Amino acid sequence: MIPAQNIVTRGNLVPWTDQQQVEQDFIIGRALGEDAAHQGTLRNLMAARTRSTMLFCAIRS
Repeated sequence: MIPAQNIVTRGNLVPWTDQQQVEQDFIIGRALGEDAAHQGTLRNLMAARTRSTMLFCAIRS
């Protein structure tokens, strides 16, 4: 379980307004970070994060 304070802090950094979206962003970000660390490259993390943000924006439009 993610501590509520972590979600509040994350909510100040991301454009999502819904708490569930902020929590999902936190979980996805952590998973991508662990994957990138495992692969040893930050480039993969940034590319995946950009794709997920672009996909979310396309779905909302």
